[in-house]
Amino acid sequence: MTFPCATRSTPADLTSDEVHVWTLGLDDLSPPDDATLDATERTRAGRFHFEKDRRRFIHCRSFMRRVLAGYLDRAPSAVPLVVGDHGKPGLATNIPLAFNLTHCTSAALLAVTRRNRIGIDAEGRATLDDLLGMIGLIFTAEEAAWVLTLPEDERQILFLRGWTRKEAVLKLSGEGLTIPPDRIIVPFEQDGPWRGSIPSGLAWGGTAFDLIDISTGPLIAALAVAATETPPVIRHFRAD
Repeated sequence: MTFPCATRSTPADLTSDEVHVWTLGLDDLSPPDDATLDATERTRAGRFHFEKDRRRFIHCRSFMRRVLAGYLDRAPSAVPLVVGDHGKPGLATNIPLAFNLTHCTSAALLAVTRRNRIGIDAEGRATLDDLLGMIGLIFTAEEAAWVLTLPEDERQILFLRGWTRKEAVLKLSGEGLTIPPDRIIVPFEQDGPWRGSIPSGLAWGGTAFDLIDISTGPLIAALAVAATETPPVIRHFRAD
């Protein structure tokens, strides 16, 4: 699936029924500029052992700040980021804007909405070396048994679809992997929007969400967003 994707340097208007998904390609980027980062982010960037990881972190954080700055009408360095108890970045509580960032080797994706919670996850289609071991950690016994019956090429794709969808829901919750992924049930094959809820007994238990597949090109990606009466309208943009 390929989505219409406008290239922009500043955000379009964001209505209450929309989610904007921004993509930044991470191949062949110019040397990163950390001028938009705060002191904590610069310190974190300096801790990376490999230069490629440091560059990717700076590019992703700068991308995130630049896009959010456009919605907030302020300088990127002045975006008031806060970090939740489990490390999920957010905005100060008085700002009615939610976002989530994900990245893989080739791209970073940023989802922005006026709904109160959102999560996004993306993976490339590269072969996973420890697929069998990860299946047991991420999926229920029934899900794992079904995935293992598939031909190898289908198994790879369905594993990544299941994983990105679960991860998007975990990121929406703000709890991340403190919630066991096998507690989150998602569809593996359905392409259209799907409505689910976080199981009771977990953080944010009972929270309803819309899950949307946004895979395109070489990326397998999923978006989870707090549910309202209707699923959100998704608009795609590419950062220039």
